[in-house]
Amino acid sequence: MDAPVVEEVQEHLQRAWRLLRCPQWPASLAETMTDPLRARQVRLYAQQLARNASAGRSSTTVPVAVTRFPTRRTAPPPGLVDHKRAAAGDRDD
Repeated sequence: MDAPVVEEVQEHLQRAWRLLRCPQWPASLAETMTDPLRARQVRLYAQQLARNASAGRSSTTVPVAVTRFPTRRTAPPPGLVDHKRAAAGDRDD
């Protein structure tokens, strides 16, 4: 491989590591790459950064997993019996 290509790959790895790094992570990229799970995460994000760079897009945001919690329902869905309300004598007439 050419030296510029290796430098570019290393640059993407460094950038991915900086963007993904959490306080619990090791202090350097080399230490992080010894952990198989974190290394895979950094490599995958570096590949995404490289694809975006080759396509002309800039990506400075970190992918975030969104956790959606179920909304609170006022009444159970049809066909489901709320046994506590039934035992208390509360009915939806």
